[in-house]
Amino acid sequence: MAIYSRQYRYHLPHTLILLVAIALGSFGIVLWLGLRWIVVAIISTAAIAAWQRKLDRHRQILSTTNATDLLQKDVFLSHLNHVEHQYSDIPHSFWALARQRAEAIQAVADKIAKKESAFIPDLLEILHTVLDLVEQLAQALRAIREVKTYHYQQLAQQQLYSSQKRLEQTHTQLQELRDQMILDTLQQPSLTSSAGITTWLQTLIAENENGLLGE
Repeated sequence: MAIYSRQYRYHLPHTLILLVAIALGSFGIVLWLGLRWIVVAIISTAAIAAWQRKLDRHRQILSTTNATDLLQKDVFLSHLNHVEHQYSDIPHSFWALARQRAEAIQAVADKIAKKESAFIPDLLEILHTVLDLVEQLAQALRAIREVKTYHYQQLAQQQLYSSQKRLEQTHTQLQELRDQMILDTLQQPSLTSSAGITTWLQTLIAENENGLLGE
């Protein structure tokens, strides 16, 4: 977010120069046309509109950046809330457990990211797979309620179990990594390398993706 804030401040002087140039040009046009106030109004409106469009573009950039940062708790929760709204008819007890697990995963991922920022890209990808698993679980819950034949009920149950298991394993594995990183700070040399942890995180991503339908 800080990067976009600096860019925003950097572009403001250029915008002010543009507005000054527009004002001077407007003054010349007004003198040429003989102080026609309608011309002044049109030029002023155009200048204000240009300024507003520039501000809107910066707001859109900032909004997009925040929306994709799943390591921010409120952003992650907003995605969970969206899934919950889409599948509001599924059994609450099952959903509450899945949501609790997903929130725990996000909390551990955030702690790991604060400890070692180099892992942030992989952690973000893991959180994306977690959201996919949560939505898949919600879909399975809805299918279990709606399908009538035994065969398809069994398939939905299997998918529900698979999604639950992957969420549980993801939480356990990330918590183990967090604990390992804490212990590494007490030992010289470190028990693990950054490259080894990155490989491990990518393996976890692959396992989660394999747990999704169609993978």
